[in-house]
Amino acid sequence: MEKLEDHIINGLQAVRTYYLAEGYHHFVVSRLGALGIDVRPVEVEGALIIAYVYHDIAKAAEPYQSGIMEGHGAPGHELVSAYVAHVALEEDALRLPELLGWACVKAIALHMGAMRELPERTIRTSIRKVLERAHCNAFTMSKSTVFWFNGLLKRCWHVRGLPPPTLPDREITISFKALLSFVARELSPRLRGSDRYRAEDLAALLLLHPIVLADELAVAINIGRKPKRWAKDFTDSVEEARKYRRRQFR
Repeated sequence: MEKLEDHIINGLQAVRTYYLAEGYHHFVVSRLGALGIDVRPVEVEGALIIAYVYHDIAKAAEPYQSGIMEGHGAPGHELVSAYVAHVALEEDALRLPELLGWACVKAIALHMGAMRELPERTIRTSIRKVLERAHCNAFTMSKSTVFWFNGLLKRCWHVRGLPPPTLPDREITISFKALLSFVARELSPRLRGSDRYRAEDLAALLLLHPIVLADELAVAINIGRKPKRWAKDFTDSVEEARKYRRRQFR
C-alpha cells in the first residue's frame, strides 16, 4: 500500500522536474498578467507546491485513515483536503495573494474528477457515509499527525523567500457542519463560473494540471507500475523537448 509521505515526496519531485524546471511558474505569471493580475513567479511556485502537498492531506485524518486501511478508500477527500488547505492558508504567515490562495483550494477540490457533481451533493452523500460508517460527525487530525505533516512540509518546501504553510500546531477537528458551511458559503460560489472569479478560475486550472500529473506519477512509482499512457506521453514530450533544446544550443 502506498504511504502518504511517499506520495507527497515523489509527487513534489514530479512537480519540480516537469513544471518548475521548465519555467511553468513564469508561464502562469504571464497568463494571469494578461488578465491584469500581478503575481510573482515565486508566489506561483509556492502555490504549486501547496496545492500538491495538501491535495490528499485529508487521507491522514480519521476516519479516512482507518477506512483506507480497511479497503474503503477515501470518497470525498478532495473537499476535506481543500478545507484543510484553506485553514492553513488563512492562519499561516505565508499570505499568498488571495487569488492564488483560492486557486490552490479550488484546484485541490477539483483534482478527483473536476467536480462531476456539485460539492454539496458530495458532502451530503459520500462524506456523510464515511462519517456514519465510523459512527462520528467529524474528521480529526491528531496533534502527532499534524506534527508529522508540518515536519515533512518543512523538509520539502525549498521555496526561497516564502515560509512553509504549516498547519496550526494542535489537533484539528473538521465537523460535518463546518464542511457543509465552507462548501455552501465559500467554495461553491467560486466554482459556478462567475465573471468575478474568471482569473481565479484560470489560476486554479493552471495549478490543476501539475497536481493531476504528479498524482499519477507518484502512485506509479510507489506501487511499482508504469504511469498511465496520458501521463507518460506528457513526460516523454518534455524529455524530447529537452533533447531538442540541447541539440540546438551545442
